[in-house]
Amino acid sequence: LGRGGCSNHHPGNTAYRQHILSLQKKYKALSREEKTAFSKEVLRWLHDHGGRFLKRDERGGPWYIVTDGTARQKVSQALREDHTPEGGALKKARTNSSKKPEKCAGGPFKTRCIYVL
Repeated sequence: LGRGGCSNHHPGNTAYRQHILSLQKKYKALSREEKTAFSKEVLRWLHDHGGRFLKRDERGGPWYIVTDGTARQKVSQALREDHTPEGGALKKARTNSSKKPEKCAGGPFKTRCIYVL
């Protein structure tokens, strides 16, 4: 469940994102109940191909496999995301209009910004 360069460029994550993009149009046309079943099928596909969702312990400890419920929520979130240029511009506009950066702290592995509404 990491974010950033390392996780973005992992071959498994690249294949997962491409698969999600190929399914988004179909997902958006489904009813709510069908969407839940559909996201479970995508998770099954992921597992069948050796994939899993990992999360790092908050204290910087080892990675662990998240529950199927958490993984299904991440699949559903990815299926809902709008990856069109228009969707990206709208998201950026909403973010810029509602938040102002107060303080940013960076390090060699991550950058964290604290926002004030």
